[in-house]
Amino acid sequence: MAEGRYTRIKSRFWTDEKTRTWNDDTKFLALYILTSPHNNILGCFVLPKLYICADLGWESKKLSKPFNKLLQDGFIQYDEGNCLLFISKYLLHNPIDNPNQATGAIKVLEELPTSSVMLSLKQLLEQFCKPFLEPLIQQLAERIGKPVTVTITVTETVNNPPVIPPEKKPEKVAYSEYVYLTPAEHERLLLEFGEADTSRMIEILDNYIGAEPRKRNRYTDHNRVIRGWVKESLLDEKDKRRGSPTRQAKPTTDDIVDQYILGGG
Repeated sequence: MAEGRYTRIKSRFWTDEKTRTWNDDTKFLALYILTSPHNNILGCFVLPKLYICADLGWESKKLSKPFNKLLQDGFIQYDEGNCLLFISKYLLHNPIDNPNQATGAIKVLEELPTSSVMLSLKQLLEQFCKPFLEPLIQQLAERIGKPVTVTITVTETVNNPPVIPPEKKPEKVAYSEYVYLTPAEHERLLLEFGEADTSRMIEILDNYIGAEPRKRNRYTDHNRVIRGWVKESLLDEKDKRRGSPTRQAKPTTDDIVDQYILGGG
């Protein structure tokens, strides 16, 4: 059997708030998807449900409930028509690290059917703000395309049609030197993460943008960035603080477990 890909899975998988609500079938399915032989560098791959059943020895009826749970919790997105599955946070844990990998990812993308889930993939890649990812992002933009506007002309007499003013976007407020959020975005962060964690995530992003002046104009949606890699950085900090005094014999960099499940190996 040819050597397969290694997938990076953090030990936090087992203590994550959502994971702890999953039953054993859902956890097993999530691990299968992460380490599936059908997976690729993008975490976006064709995976018919019949393949899952064949690989796991499950009947279709058994697959339905855990699969839907992963969809509901945002762990995956799935295009039924093309059988295209996207692991929502795969690239946060398994990033594309260099131009050679980015070139390989473009070749992988060329083999995939065009799908609406590619928009989420594109948005995730944009968060990294790495120049060598630009050709890949551009390829995705071309694949997704722009919405087509169809104009239908109807002859109708209208007396004094109402004037609808353009909708105003909510203004963003500076919550640090470089981080801007709308008040509603900031309020939701406080509700979800609490004041201390929200302040720390804003600080992490502020320090990063301050140290990288070129990226100040590239990060336009700070709320999305905070909920992406910034949140992961905060969780890594917490893992290190909890594990530093007693885990000298275990990996401590990101508390990462490299798992490879192929043929039980």
